[in-house]
Amino acid sequence: MQNFSSHFRRSFFCRYCPFLFSLVHKHTILNQIHHQKPGFWKRNLRRLPNHTRLFGTYYSLKDNQNSILMFNNKAPQPLVVNPIFFSMSGERFEIPALTIGAISYQEFDLRDLLANAPAEFQEGSVQVTHQGIKQQLGVQVKILKLERGLIFDEQFVEPTKRFVSSRLESVWWLPSSQPKTKLIVSNTTDLPVTATVKVDGTAPRQQHPTTIQLNAHQTRALDILQDLVGQQQGGTIHREGGISITHSGTPGAILARMLVSKENTGFSTASILLTRKRRLPQNGMVRAIG
Repeated sequence: MQNFSSHFRRSFFCRYCPFLFSLVHKHTILNQIHHQKPGFWKRNLRRLPNHTRLFGTYYSLKDNQNSILMFNNKAPQPLVVNPIFFSMSGERFEIPALTIGAISYQEFDLRDLLANAPAEFQEGSVQVTHQGIKQQLGVQVKILKLERGLIFDEQFVEPTKRFVSSRLESVWWLPSSQPKTKLIVSNTTDLPVTATVKVDGTAPRQQHPTTIQLNAHQTRALDILQDLVGQQQGGTIHREGGISITHSGTPGAILARMLVSKENTGFSTASILLTRKRRLPQNGMVRAIG
């Protein structure tokens, strides 16, 4: 009976957690919208709109995954948004503009938005542009693998405002060893960029940092052991470790995320690599996964 109960709880969580997460997330956003300070939008909507570009590192429709693009318009007027998709190699695909209703939260299935796209757009990165005021629009992408209960979500950013240097860092702490790990590195610019990736926390250890070339808007999905450490067979990812990237572009030219999952338990998480804004103590941590 105990084994059956444990199996039932795990199956229920894996099957329904993504839907519960979506409902809670939607309620939280709408609650924030309706509790905005009185007069905030009246004052700010008088200002000239800004041309805003928001970027998402990665989406995927491969390997039985689906991706949902989510928009949160916080202003009391509709907003026209222009999604632009880039394949892993940097090819560009534009879809007709979308109108996000006033004070609303809307979701779009990427299988529908990309129904007429070439096959190479089964995975890649996303850029969303709009003519709105500061912080009017929030955008997220959510990658789901429902049969395994896996979910990876990412909030879009303005790279030139979010990052202050060309160095990105993250550390991890994992609940168990040997999860599936993938490092996503995406070029947000129209120019080629060279990135150098250093990893600590594997066996065998990385002997030398790995240098990769990214063409304009190209995205790479890198296996930590095979692509960065050079260990084609076997190897171990320790429960604790870290990763850093330096690149030749301007701050914000590169976005990077680490995706971690263990399908047999339904565990999944994602971590963005961040810019260190100030010096940390020796035992300081930039970001933990776990």
